[in-house]
Amino acid sequence: MNRILLSVGIVLLIVAYSSCDDPERTVLTSSEKRLLDSLYSKQIPYARKQADSICDATYPMVFDRAADSIKKVYIREIRQILGTEG
Repeated sequence: MNRILLSVGIVLLIVAYSSCDDPERTVLTSSEKRLLDSLYSKQIPYARKQADSICDATYPMVFDRAADSIKKVYIREIRQILGTEG
């Protein structure tokens, strides 16, 4: 029984020791910051073009839905006004 407990204890110690890692570095060096800035400035025009094309593609649909919704509200209000006058 003691050997089993000793074996389990050793295995648990090995697992606990191997699970501990060094903390990850979260601060960028100046060369990494320059690299990140250059990558950002190269990718921004592409991202803007992509966002603009998505907006251009979805604008008519969103505008039509909004216009229809506003028309429905106006019609409902007019019917309410006409219903209360009659």
